[in-house]
Amino acid sequence: MVIKKLLKELIPPIFFRVSNKLRQKKLQPTFKSYKDALEAAGSYEEPDLIKVIVAKTKKYLEKNHSNELINFDGLKDARTTRTLFAIAAGINKKTITILDFGGSAGIHYFTARQIISDDISLKWCVVETESMVIEAKNEGLENEELLFFSSVEEATNKVTYFDIIYSNYALCYTPNPLFYLEQLLQTNFEKFFLTNTAMNSEDKEIIGLQTSYISTNGVGRDIPDHLGIPDKEIIYPFTIPSKQEVESKIKQYGNIIYSIKEVEASYPTIDGSFNNYGYLITSKDF
Repeated sequence: MVIKKLLKELIPPIFFRVSNKLRQKKLQPTFKSYKDALEAAGSYEEPDLIKVIVAKTKKYLEKNHSNELINFDGLKDARTTRTLFAIAAGINKKTITILDFGGSAGIHYFTARQIISDDISLKWCVVETESMVIEAKNEGLENEELLFFSSVEEATNKVTYFDIIYSNYALCYTPNPLFYLEQLLQTNFEKFFLTNTAMNSEDKEIIGLQTSYISTNGVGRDIPDHLGIPDKEIIYPFTIPSKQEVESKIKQYGNIIYSIKEVEASYPTIDGSFNNYGYLITSKDF
């Protein structure tokens, strides 16, 4: 009893108020830097997570969905994937070149390949973490149309022009979203579909942590049995950029054809929650 009383006297009352607030609303803490957030959690390069995402993609591919009804219900972010296909269908070319920033193990390519005519060839360049790239290549997912790169620079050294840049839900999991956004905008592209990107109304970045189960990542909700990996929670940082700064950066290099408001009140933190937005952008050169 004496120890409990002493602790209450030593710890400021605000600590208990913040702790109670976090417990009641399950709000995530925020951090001064991405490095601080990493030290408090893990990263999206968790080895078991990478293995599960790649294995799920292989399982999807091995089902051989050719000439079957495509079930978007089993695909994560199907609504935005449909939009990507609609844009691709409007490009009257024999080869469509796409830069897929944060494209996981290539699931968008494999789904697109089911929809787009065999007469049209694809050059689909996925930019992902180094761990994801290594695992995807080791598991044989790369082919003549699907290429994996661990940086935008590496991708643009190999491919010099993109009909479409596609980034779905990815920028916020980088240490510096504005830096990577500018890298993408500086490439030689025609259209850029940026979607499911959380932003805040203040003139600053918000850095926090996200918690999810391994099983909820990738296509489907079951961990492939052969992996022998038990489901567990993983925690990794996110960075919410300023909406004003994002739009300013876009307008520096391109034109916003339309913008959309998507998920509301995502990423609940002690500094508030944030809405997700999307943009269809064209390069100023087109």
